[in-house]
Amino acid sequence: LRRIVWMMALMLISAYICFNLLLFASVHKDSEDSEGLQNDVEETPKKEIVTIPKPTEPPQPKIPGFICATTKGEFEVALNRTMAPKSVERILKMVRIGYFDQGIAFFRVNQWITQFGVSKGGRKPDPYAEVRGPAPQDTNPYGPTESLADQKNRKKFPWVRGTFAWIGGLHMLIVRKANAQMGTNVQDAPAGMVIRGMENVIDQLDNSYGNAVDSRGKGPDQGRLYREGNEYIKKLYPKTDFILRCWE
Repeated sequence: LRRIVWMMALMLISAYICFNLLLFASVHKDSEDSEGLQNDVEETPKKEIVTIPKPTEPPQPKIPGFICATTKGEFEVALNRTMAPKSVERILKMVRIGYFDQGIAFFRVNQWITQFGVSKGGRKPDPYAEVRGPAPQDTNPYGPTESLADQKNRKKFPWVRGTFAWIGGLHMLIVRKANAQMGTNVQDAPAGMVIRGMENVIDQLDNSYGNAVDSRGKGPDQGRLYREGNEYIKKLYPKTDFILRCWE
């Protein structure tokens, strides 16, 4: 009986030892598999994130224009080469050579327009000779001929308030109030628009003297202005407003 008991005890001990050995081997294998998986993950190269740059928009062409300082403040003009390429080049040339910086009188101011540009002529040497005299002008973009069809079409597009135009020689005008006739002639080409300063500058220009064109010889006269210069205006019409300088 003792022998049987010892044998059974030995068998149980052997079984217990085998079980623990198998359990240890299983745990060791799981640990190796886990480490191998971790190593696989670590060794897997990370995918490089490629950022696709957004397409860049082409630079927009600069809109030509200029700013003028006056005795009433500043106004700004945006020019349009498509509508009046010759006018735009002429105006910008006058700005670039400093023509307006000598002081340019608003010698004609009425309810419809203000006109300016005349300065003293006959100087020798004349620092502004290159912009005096005739120059090629644009034709009306809405009807460049005197045909009946062009005349009819031009009437559909009169100048609007704020229109800036070169009307030949040294003469510029700004439309203060539109009417059905302005801008409908064959050589009426709108060079641009006043985009800043209509209300607080152009509308405030002095018109208390009238002008020689609209007032039957009373008020500033462009002929005398050309012959005598700004001193004529300042002496007889001291409230007249002036452009002081212009720049792009």
